[in-house]
Amino acid sequence: FNALLYKIIGIKLGTLYFSGIVSSYLLIFGGYFLARKFLSELLSFSVGIFVIISGICAVHTFNYTLPYSYAMLYGAVGALYSVLCLIKYKENNNTGYFYISALLGGLCFANKYDFILYGILLFIVALLSKNKKIILNFITCFMFIPLLSCLVLFLQKLGVNDIVNAMRDIKSLIDTDSLSYFYTNQGILFNPKIFLLWLTNIFKTGICFLGLIGGA
Repeated sequence: FNALLYKIIGIKLGTLYFSGIVSSYLLIFGGYFLARKFLSELLSFSVGIFVIISGICAVHTFNYTLPYSYAMLYGAVGALYSVLCLIKYKENNNTGYFYISALLGGLCFANKYDFILYGILLFIVALLSKNKKIILNFITCFMFIPLLSCLVLFLQKLGVNDIVNAMRDIKSLIDTDSLSYFYTNQGILFNPKIFLLWLTNIFKTGICFLGLIGGA
C-alpha cells in the first residue's frame, strides 16, 4: 500500500505522514462508532479521546501518525472496521456486511500475520452459519487481498529461491543479539519487569477516560 502511495504522491516522508494522519482519523472515528454500539454518546466520545491520548502517552507504541510499523497500523484500522461490519451483520443478518468484514479481515492478515487469530474468529462465525455458500464466500473474500498481494510479488518475478533466501534472512534477524536485547527489555512476554511500566502507561492514558466515566 505504501508503494502505491509513493507512486501517486511521491517518494518522500510527507507521504508517510499523510497516510498516518488518515489512519489516525480512521482509528479515532472507528473507535467512536464501535463504542456507540455499546455505550452512551459521552462515553463513546471519551473512547475517541482515549485513542488520541494513547498515541501520545504510550511511548512504546510511538504514535499513529508515524508508527513503528505501518503494517500494524493498517492492520489495526482494518480490524476495527471489520468488527464494525461484523456487528452490523449480526444486527441486520445482511451477509454483505459479513463479506466486507471478511475482506477487511484478509487485509489485516495480509499486513500482519498476528491478525490470523482474528481471522480464525471470523471463520468460526462463518461455520456457525451452517451455510455452505456463506462459508465459501467468506473464504473467497478473506483470501482475496492476501492472494492478490502474493500475485503482485510473483508478477515481479518472485521465485522459490527468493522465498528461501527471505526465510533465511528472517532467521538470521531473529538470531541477532540486537533483536534479542530488544525483546528481553521491551517485550512483556519476554521480561515480566516491563509489566509495571506497561501498567503505568495504561494508567496515564486512562486518566481522561476514567474521569469522563466518573462524570457520566
